[in-house]
Amino acid sequence: MTVAEIIMEDHELDDHFERLMSLVDQEDLISRGISDERELDWWLSEYPTLEEAESALLERSNRAKSLNKNQFPNLTDYLSECAKIDRETMMLEMTVDELYQDWMPDGANHSDFKIGTIFRAGGGRFLCTDVGQRTIVAIRYTPRNPDNMNGPPYFLVESVFDEYDIEGVTILSR
Repeated sequence: MTVAEIIMEDHELDDHFERLMSLVDQEDLISRGISDERELDWWLSEYPTLEEAESALLERSNRAKSLNKNQFPNLTDYLSECAKIDRETMMLEMTVDELYQDWMPDGANHSDFKIGTIFRAGGGRFLCTDVGQRTIVAIRYTPRNPDNMNGPPYFLVESVFDEYDIEGVTILSR
């Protein structure tokens, strides 16, 4: 196969995925009996608390990581499931952001952290990548792209949280 043929095949797969994503979106909205402009309201009614929305978001992230195309009878079914999880993750992120407006940190201690701890700070959700003597290093938690969570080295910028920053976070999962 030539490079040109590989590129064409990739573009065709991208186009196919985009069409599937559009169909999944339409079918999902129709099945729930809601219109595009009211979709966020539906998600907010399904997950009325920040804890419920964060938990559902984490579950979708874990489901996305465990997907394997060999589990599906054909590529179309696999891409449909990927599109569905991607759409749900996006809507849950919007739901969390909406619910986050009234969030107040619980505060945490340095001893509450280990590598892999997910926590919320003023800048959003973070994944702990290193625990130092007095600091925590973390990347933005982006469950829509689980490949960003693999490391080190990480694809995303690592941020350092000192003891004062740690007091202003809430641990979401250990």
